[in-house]
Amino acid sequence: MLTKIVDWIIGQKVISPTQRELYEYAVQCFFVTAIPFVISVLLSILLHMLAACVCFTLAFMLIRKFGGGYHAKRTWVCMISSSVAMVTGSCLAQWVVIPFAVLTPMIVAAGVEIWINSPIDSENRRLTLEEKRDCRQMVRWLSVVAFTAYVMLRYAHQDILASAVGLALILAASTQVLAGIQQLREKR
Repeated sequence: MLTKIVDWIIGQKVISPTQRELYEYAVQCFFVTAIPFVISVLLSILLHMLAACVCFTLAFMLIRKFGGGYHAKRTWVCMISSSVAMVTGSCLAQWVVIPFAVLTPMIVAAGVEIWINSPIDSENRRLTLEEKRDCRQMVRWLSVVAFTAYVMLRYAHQDILASAVGLALILAASTQVLAGIQQLREKR
């Protein structure tokens, strides 16, 4: 399907055939991001939890974009696991009451992990030193914004939305820990 889309773009003379590989990768990245997002939004509408889904998904996708993390070997595994993670995170935020005293230390630990280890390189695309610096700055800023949003939402008694943002930070940090474990296993 990716090649058909890129063939059509080339046929429309929007790009040259020499750019095929780059655009196949770009189309793949678009679908890997868009499909889990659409699935989670549709399910959240059916389950009456759109606000929690939007907060969770927005925070998770932005932090993950600049912080990196675990990458599945197969595209379909990535899309399914991303969809399940986004729906599960939204459901947890919506239906499970997590006390402030329990969730906050977990979020702080996740923020520290993100602050220290970001960005995580993907084997599909290695970052330059300049890109690493820029991603590190952006993910640090985003994690501070997410934590601030979490605290403000808690104090505004928007516990579901606060939990959604906090759980997104925890999930993003967890994908980085998984990536670290994967890298250690590959070095053996």
